[in-house]
Amino acid sequence: MVLDVTAKTESNPKVFTYQKVWQEIGVDLNGEQKVKAWEIKNTIDLALQPRRTQTETLTINFPEGTATAEIEATLTHQHRPGEESVVHRVVRKVSFKK
Repeated sequence: MVLDVTAKTESNPKVFTYQKVWQEIGVDLNGEQKVKAWEIKNTIDLALQPRRTQTETLTINFPEGTATAEIEATLTHQHRPGEESVVHRVVRKVSFKK
């Protein structure tokens, strides 16, 4: 699973980007991450668990004078490289009072 968060304003199409990946990691006997099956001796489960809620708190510093912004969060499931499906997507427009 991959969480991508972006924020943009009227004058700047990319004020903020963030990405977090949840996955199982294969490691060798020394604890170093490996991808080849014959090198993997153990797995570390860093995946999102079923029926569990994960909360992410992010701080975004917008440029001085920003009146409105659009924040988009997309959670995708990547079956394998090049094959992904959107699980959930949220877009919020926010306004800042002066």
